[in-house]
Amino acid sequence: MRRLLAIEEEEALGRTVRVRRDVRDAVRDRKPHGNRWSRSPNFAVPGAFHQRFVSADGKVTFNFTFEPVSKTSDGGCQIKTSEGTRRLEAGAPKDHDAYIDRPGAVEVTISPDGFDRYAVRPSATEAIDGERAVFSNISPDPLERQAYWQAVHECERTPGVDRLTLVPENASRGAWQALAAAPDVPEAVRDIAAVFATARGKRKARAIPLDDLAIDGAAARELAETLATILGTGKKKSAVRVSKGRGGRTQYRLTAEFPDGLDAVGRRAITQAICDRLDSAGIMYVAAIHAPDHHNDHRNHHLHLACHDRPARKIGDRWDFTIAEEVEGQHRRVRYPYAQKKVAEWSRDPGGGNHRYYGSTSVAEMRAFFADRCNEELDRLGATRKFHPGTLRSLGCERDGQKPLGTRAAPLEAVGVPTAKGIDNAELLWSALLREAWTAAEERTKARTALRRRLAEAERRFTEGAVVDQAHVAAIRDLTARLDVADAVLRQHDAECAEYDVTLAMARARPDKTITVCRRILKAIGEGKADSAEQRANAAIAARADAAEAFLAGIAAIERDHAPVLAEYRTAVTTAQAEVEAIADAATPLIERPAPARTLEPARPDLRATLEALFDRIMTDDIPILPPGGTVTEYRVPGVTRVEFAALTTPALAEMAQKRLAALADIQAKRMTAAAKHVASIGTDGLTRATADGDPGAARTLKHIRAYGTHPVYLHAVATAQRAEPQVATRVDESGSAWRRLVGGAIRTQYANSTNHPH
Repeated sequence: MRRLLAIEEEEALGRTVRVRRDVRDAVRDRKPHGNRWSRSPNFAVPGAFHQRFVSADGKVTFNFTFEPVSKTSDGGCQIKTSEGTRRLEAGAPKDHDAYIDRPGAVEVTISPDGFDRYAVRPSATEAIDGERAVFSNISPDPLERQAYWQAVHECERTPGVDRLTLVPENASRGAWQALAAAPDVPEAVRDIAAVFATARGKRKARAIPLDDLAIDGAAARELAETLATILGTGKKKSAVRVSKGRGGRTQYRLTAEFPDGLDAVGRRAITQAICDRLDSAGIMYVAAIHAPDHHNDHRNHHLHLACHDRPARKIGDRWDFTIAEEVEGQHRRVRYPYAQKKVAEWSRDPGGGNHRYYGSTSVAEMRAFFADRCNEELDRLGATRKFHPGTLRSLGCERDGQKPLGTRAAPLEAVGVPTAKGIDNAELLWSALLREAWTAAEERTKARTALRRRLAEAERRFTEGAVVDQAHVAAIRDLTARLDVADAVLRQHDAECAEYDVTLAMARARPDKTITVCRRILKAIGEGKADSAEQRANAAIAARADAAEAFLAGIAAIERDHAPVLAEYRTAVTTAQAEVEAIADAATPLIERPAPARTLEPARPDLRATLEALFDRIMTDDIPILPPGGTVTEYRVPGVTRVEFAALTTPALAEMAQKRLAALADIQAKRMTAAAKHVASIGTDGLTRATADGDPGAARTLKHIRAYGTHPVYLHAVATAQRAEPQVATRVDESGSAWRRLVGGAIRTQYANSTNHPH
């Protein structure tokens, strides 16, 4: 699929989309000629078209621009956009039909009075209850409003000429001396440089009008770069700069999109709230709600607003700021006695702060106000998707914002013709989406790893307790095994399938957009709603749609060729993900179930008391003591606890413990010998009957047989008694060594295994 596209293969493998250099160069070197239907499309170049990012809580960013228009020194005007300052057409309003097929043109090519005419044209404005959605405190008459904007333009301050400014403190005297001696530098610049090199005391910056140098703005910028090179200064602290003359603001333009799903009542309420806010501040404005037509998406309801920050009123048939009076005694000097002061808070910080920062903050506040009003109307309608006034990153999206395409690139990109700006945006968008796909897969892998770790911890808790719940542990182990199988499948195919989905969407983006636009225009042509230029291009539009369809057919063929493998991978991924979700649900109660409580042991047990208690229990419960034998040289007590074992083996008590165990072993040996003789004389049945008859001796013998029945001493005594051999006289000394030597052989043969696990 990647090979079908005009992108770098190796870059794509590294999760970065880069359009091939030859394609980019061809777009850059292409000379602009003809309309968008006569230019060749290239559907192999990814288009920057994709669904908008929606946060987890249903919030989206939105388009909102606020751009000032100012007067230029030649009587024209310019607009400051996010991409820089651009020249606008001057003079009378332009015919709006020239802009119908040019998305975004109002921002960069229409003069203030032309913008008014464009914004409120009947073909674009929305009608609500039969009334056009136009709002203004200037005049309801469009001709009067256009005359107002023309008057504003004429009365605002005309800027002085642009100047080349030299700052002496930003370069050394030697650098100025070198500049004064440079042969290819204008004489006026050399003269000022010589003064800076030799003057004493404080030196002030000097400005040279560009008219005196007989150069325009572009040549002045080149000259400034040359002078900076000679002076050895950089951009951060330049000794030379081009200072543009500042003209008066003639208009501010606000363009904002309304949220999808908002009704006409809501759009009117939002616009009215903005206008009320401007009205209360004394701002003059005209606003219009635009309804979408066949040139844009059916959801593209948006707001156009133009305003000016000088309050105004009509005096007779003239605006107050246009009425001039001559100043007595001053030749050709006039004043405007009725002109009202501009709203200072609109562009200047009342606290005296930085005006640029204040301006950006004011725009952010307007954007937030618009978002709040939109969200209020969405709440009224029960909509869940809301506007967010911040950036994508503030929503948790790591994508970089796309750059505005502008008036020329936007219509070309919409019909499959790649542009330099469109390529830049596409590389930003699809690189980000590839990274997001891989990051999401990695996060899912981390979640599975965390789940497996929690299962392992739960298994450990339930196997370390004094009581082991075998069924619970078996269930945990079963889930762990199932998780390992699903994880192996997902590690192999999850990210791969996600990357394929992004690549497929990237391949379809440009042809899909082209087909949508072409079909919309063709439909308008069929319904008689298209303009004459579109009607003449009917065949070219249909051919463009067919070319896009053919490209999509090629994509479909690639999909068909790989359909079996893709289906297998997708099925495996879907099944594995469902399995992981089921495992997570089943694991939750197993993981959260508390482990069996452990028997609490004293932090510091009294080992001597423990031994005494053990000795008492040995005699009371007839716990057998195993004598030394083979390689084992100590007495042992099977079945003791960890604390009792520690008491028996503690170096400080071990000798005493062995002596006590030897004495107790002697007593047990006597009991076992007596029991063996007793059972040999009357048999087990006889002991049982005697016990039933109430014979305490028989009962005691049966008790000892149950306790010592497998003890080697008892077994040896029984064998001896049954052979009716003469009783071997044994002297039970203090250490019990006599009877230990007697049964040592039996111990070694019968209890060889027990010596490896003495306790």
